[in-house]
Amino acid sequence: MTTGNSIEDVPSSICNLVCLKSLSLNGNKIRQLPQNILRDCKALQNISLHNNPISMDQFQQMDGFKEFEARRRKKFDKQIDSNVMMSSTALDEGIDLH
Repeated sequence: MTTGNSIEDVPSSICNLVCLKSLSLNGNKIRQLPQNILRDCKALQNISLHNNPISMDQFQQMDGFKEFEARRRKKFDKQIDSNVMMSSTALDEGIDLH
């Protein structure tokens, strides 16, 4: 977790973390992510970027967003099907809607 560390840039080498499932970067200064992070990090199901200057529109226009969203929804569908109790932020979009 790299929350609240004044991070401005996420290195493109993060795209090599193909087994990364969750990434929390809340409370930083991130304006953009590596363009291929959603496409290349094929296991990524959750990314949290609250309190960063990046917008939801920017995030949704990234390469691989549709596939990321499908993985994210599939994760929650499995939890709902199994009657697993979810936290209040379970269906959180991950980015503040500006």
